[in-house]
Amino acid sequence: MDRQDVSAAVHTTAFDTGALEPEQLNSERIRQRFGSYGIEVLSQGPLLRRSNLFSSDNGSRTCRTYAVVRFAEEPGAAFAPAHEKVLAGRSIGATFREFGWLVNKRTMFIGTISVARAGADVAPLMQLDTSRDLGMHVYELLLEHDEQAVHYATIVELHHTIPNIFPKTSYACSTEGPVPRAPIPVVPGNLSLFCNRTKLGLTQEHAGQFAMKHNNEILALICGLLLFSSGPAIAQSSADDEASVIVTIEKQWQAEQDGEDDWIDESLTDDFSGWPKDSPAPRNRESVKMWDRFYETQGRMVAHELFFQNVVIHGDVAIAHYLYTSAFQDKDKETEVSNGRYTDVLVRTEEGWKFLAWHGGDDD
Repeated sequence: MDRQDVSAAVHTTAFDTGALEPEQLNSERIRQRFGSYGIEVLSQGPLLRRSNLFSSDNGSRTCRTYAVVRFAEEPGAAFAPAHEKVLAGRSIGATFREFGWLVNKRTMFIGTISVARAGADVAPLMQLDTSRDLGMHVYELLLEHDEQAVHYATIVELHHTIPNIFPKTSYACSTEGPVPRAPIPVVPGNLSLFCNRTKLGLTQEHAGQFAMKHNNEILALICGLLLFSSGPAIAQSSADDEASVIVTIEKQWQAEQDGEDDWIDESLTDDFSGWPKDSPAPRNRESVKMWDRFYETQGRMVAHELFFQNVVIHGDVAIAHYLYTSAFQDKDKETEVSNGRYTDVLVRTEEGWKFLAWHGGDDD
């Protein structure tokens, strides 16, 4: 199978990536700058919480930070007293500090996103029009006690004001630990997750694909934020399903790019039927295998990026619409970049989500 205008970037100084340091809390920053602080939990489940961190002026609330929190699946007994307070609606950082924990943030992604793409409820909460850009910060929240740091949650934050919202100390999104001090690019308005390229030896074009491969949790969180935050209340299971579908699709693209041999048997149902635009008829699983072997003799995909537009879950069936950009390098080392779109149909199985059908291909 051949799956084959951004806002101005925000420039930042280099980050010191040598050590974790406690960060100023959002509650402290908002109260210091605007004179007041409050938190409204918009929706909450066992693992996912959306909240509005706001300031007040004459009874009018303005969201300063829109936060989506993915809690660790097993927070641990040591967290229990403070965690109960958080689940009751308290601020995370301030609550854990009250219980004697040191609160640290390990940055995984810094960038921007337009209000229009951030979800239907973000603009009215922030009292902004849809032409504005927001700062986006994705990080791991680490709690330290008795000289041991433990992971508590992964958090996606959208900030009302871009300047001066990001920490002075952070880690790049490397899987090999702290990296030497170097500028980390701030990425405008898309789902690419960029790493420190000096450490990893990646070009700017391929850094986003590396991070997508190694940081599926971030991808799921950001996609969840973009796609699932439009309603006042979100079912935890629905958000988890939609995020899982997105990760499943990304893993399939990445497996094909990596030249893995078993992705077809692992990802497609026995009765799969897919219809690429360049095929005169639908292809079953065996046909996909045959054409996949042929394409491997012609070259390979060397990069891709997916832009999810909508995901619908209906019981055990999921439909995902998305755009893509992919780069194909032929056997003569010539590279061609193409854009296109796909609609994928997936079904829930005992082994997770699998592809039942798809249709799409390069744009004309």
